Amino acid sequence: MGLAVLALSGCAESWPGAAPASRDGAGQTGETPATPAVTASASGSAAPGALAPLPLARAAYQPFVEAHAARDCQAVLGALDALEAAGGLARLGPYPALQRAACDSRLGNRTAELAAARAALAADGGGPRLARIEAYERVAEASHALGDDSAALDAYSQALDLAGTRAYRAEMLLTTGRLAHQVGRDDLAVERLRTLVVDFGDQPGAAAGLDALAAMSAEGAVSPYQAGSALSHAGAYAAAVAQLDSVPDDSPDAGAAHLAHTGALAKLDRSDDALAELAATAQAFPAQAGAALLRVGRLLERNGQYADADAAYSRVAQVAATSEAAPEAALRAGIVRYAQDDWSSALAAWQTALDLDRAGRLSPAMRVETLFWRGKALARTGGAASADARDAWLQAAAAAPESYYGLRATDMLRGELTPLYRSGSGLGAPTLDLPSDQRVERAQWLAALTATLELTPERVAAEVAADPGLGRAAALLDLGLRDEAGWEVDGLARRYAEARDLPSLGALGDWAMSHGLPAQTLLVGRQLNEAAAGASLPRALVRSLYPAGFGQLASDAAHQHGADPLLLLALVRQESGFDPNAHSRAGALGLTQVLPSTARGIAQETGRAEALNSGDLYDPAVSLDYGAWYLAAMAQRYGGRLLPTLAAYNAGGGNVDRWLQRSGADPDLFYETVPFDETASYIERVYVGYRLYQRLYGG
Repeated sequence: MGLAVLALSGCAESWPGAAPASRDGAGQTGETPATPAVTASASGSAAPGALAPLPLARAAYQPFVEAHAARDCQAVLGALDALEAAGGLARLGPYPALQRAACDSRLGNRTAELAAARAALAADGGGPRLARIEAYERVAEASHALGDDSAALDAYSQALDLAGTRAYRAEMLLTTGRLAHQVGRDDLAVERLRTLVVDFGDQPGAAAGLDALAAMSAEGAVSPYQAGSALSHAGAYAAAVAQLDSVPDDSPDAGAAHLAHTGALAKLDRSDDALAELAATAQAFPAQAGAALLRVGRLLERNGQYADADAAYSRVAQVAATSEAAPEAALRAGIVRYAQDDWSSALAAWQTALDLDRAGRLSPAMRVETLFWRGKALARTGGAASADARDAWLQAAAAAPESYYGLRATDMLRGELTPLYRSGSGLGAPTLDLPSDQRVERAQWLAALTATLELTPERVAAEVAADPGLGRAAALLDLGLRDEAGWEVDGLARRYAEARDLPSLGALGDWAMSHGLPAQTLLVGRQLNEAAAGASLPRALVRSLYPAGFGQLASDAAHQHGADPLLLLALVRQESGFDPNAHSRAGALGLTQVLPSTARGIAQETGRAEALNSGDLYDPAVSLDYGAWYLAAMAQRYGGRLLPTLAAYNAGGGNVDRWLQRSGADPDLFYETVPFDETASYIERVYVGYRLYQRLYGG
């Protein structure tokens, strides 16, 4: 079995720094300079002007830095030998050995790669989690190449135990399942592959897990419903239909299988068949009646059949009034009635939803959405109801001020009925300097949180910066090892998150951003947000969740093409998480996730003489330039309307043209009737990000 068949990482062809550990949620490359190009940290204090000292003078490390930048592995190994002889690697833990392992792999010396990877695991306990994952993967791939698949299985299993994301866990379940079969451990293989399909069926490797089970004649390890669900997630809708067809009606899975079956039919453009089956499911399976009728309504609504959708939603109250579907059905009944200009009936439906809220059956998100739409209908009726509309929007904005509908309610309160795109011509590059009000807010929050400890932002920042892990991260940055520096940040962030140490997480996010690591800053921000568990955070800490990565480049590109740099940042945050090396399954590349074919079209449209290679899109400046141009072009196409502009960036202008024919000019009806779940989610996330970037960075 070849390595490409067995393992998914392709590590043998990777350059040091483009490491497999990056796939577990912490891979990133920041700004090009190793030293931060900012003048102040987010805490308001001066950013460090020099990185943590290395054992030798910096000139001693220059041969390694130059060899690494040139991707010259022979020179890298020679530089490491010289540094080791001079005692220059003493403070770098497992990383010199990992560099050796990566270069030995690239040079085809698998025996040396294996020895170096094992040496990395023995240095400082292998370092933080992601460094250990990297080392275990190197051990596994070298062992496999040397014919020792049992050792490879053991090493990959160690990496599986360290997995921090669903995607990476799924990848390792597939890899170890295949390897276990290869070495004759079929019980373990079936266990791993079944876990992949059943518990991680939404991940890309689940369908491959089904294939691996079939190759072992072990298809019976998963049910047809479980197999069909995994195939649907993989986009193999015809195969999913075939699997789900085989679920007998007396199976405990029958009702859920019928629902999944109709979803696959709809994806195959067999909406009529899906509608017929949903109607039959509602009759035959009372437990699924509410969900089935809700899906009927959604299909009809997305086809513009509002009256029929209303009838389906209304039936939920008749046959499944106590189901989980009832609150959403009442909400959606109001929306389709609003679409037909029947505002009084819409208000009645939303009152039903709010009555369910008083019974504790309406989710907080649905309550905010209901209040927003109630305000829209009241505003349309005019007169005294306008004051009630304002009250509904005030309630929505207060209940969830950072949610999509909470922010839309704020728009309505300030008279922005249609969210508009703007050029941002008066905005400069977002800065890491904190405005005075955010500095005061942070200090007050910290004082209230730690009143007995007398902590200040400066003291917290100093204590975090003094951590040995960050000292090592700074040294790694000085050597051009940016991914590896991110692994140290990840390890420290996890430690702070487990302790729910919010001040230190905030200071760590500041450190990462001030050192040009925006993708790592975002990951720290997400851990900070999760650790806060819904508690309000000062804006200075929220900035970690919305970093101004590549701020000057983004500003330059936005201004060149008439875009808002803050909107471009929100788009980059969603598209790539500020990872310039991001690539999607569809082939989109770089910070702004532009397809190479789209980029070539842009180059032709703009008369650019230079030849564009796909790899150029990994250059932050190039990606931001092309992304800003395309964003501005879509804005021009849709008359500056923000929501169609975002939808077109994600799904293409042809789709948006068709959707607008159905929804008309109302931006909220447009959003609600977008038929692609991915695009609707994209609109929501970029819009929310844009509004929060405006709050945090001005504009």
